[in-house]
Amino acid sequence: MEFYHYNFPLLASIFAEQAIFDAHRRRLSQLGVGPHKANHAVAGYLRGEQKLGRVRADADADASADLLMGACFQHAFLSHYQGRDADAGVAPRYAALLMPALLPDR
Repeated sequence: MEFYHYNFPLLASIFAEQAIFDAHRRRLSQLGVGPHKANHAVAGYLRGEQKLGRVRADADADASADLLMGACFQHAFLSHYQGRDADAGVAPRYAALLMPALLPDR
């Protein structure tokens, strides 16, 4: 969440100019990196947690990663839009609200 918060202005500026965005996307592709890698890493983590029984077996790891990462991005967007500063303590509280949907029934 902090990454998105601090980098949101840069990300928005890249999208504001098509030529800059195209060049940025091409370069990330050449390097074999990009924003999708974060989602893939979270999905891999969730699959590992599924094997350990700490994430629901029926949860789609890829879709769940997209939801979690999207929620972080949206939170950063709204923070900037509302003029709020980054709050290091908000990420654990927010994650605690999101995670029950992925946790197995006990």
